[in-house]
Amino acid sequence: MIVQVGELWVVRGFGEQVHVKGSRGIEMLARLVAEPGREHHVLELASTTEAVDGGDAGEVIDPTAREAYRERLRELTAIRDEAEAWGDPGRAERAAEELEALTAELARAVGLGGRTRRVGVASERARSNVQRRLNHALQQIRAGSRRIGEHLAASIKTGTYCRYQP
Repeated sequence: MIVQVGELWVVRGFGEQVHVKGSRGIEMLARLVAEPGREHHVLELASTTEAVDGGDAGEVIDPTAREAYRERLRELTAIRDEAEAWGDPGRAERAAEELEALTAELARAVGLGGRTRRVGVASERARSNVQRRLNHALQQIRAGSRRIGEHLAASIKTGTYCRYQP
């Protein structure tokens, strides 16, 4: 179990406890451990503020799809607002959930300044950064408890999708 206590994170297991300084890597590790078996795409785990090299791997989303997403966002906003006005919380919640999912997808596809992200470059850069950050967090944990650190290192699977599989 990994929990944040102020600026530190507490990692517990096997009757041992380690205190680790906060970092993006420990945050990612905590997220993976909180949902054993669930695969997280590296773009989910990586910071959305990192610069993305354009490269020429192709756009994540083409202009037509991007506009379709935006139109659907407008529709869902209207549906949610109408449902709230008419006192239909179920319909409002469904619209809000779809709004959130579409907004997240659009955010993954569009970089800083509204530029469209490139496919392979964004994923590869995120994969590399996530792996580096997770490895750093695991080193910090191993320094305090070899047993917890080795367990986590053996249980974390990295790549384009990452997961904690104890």
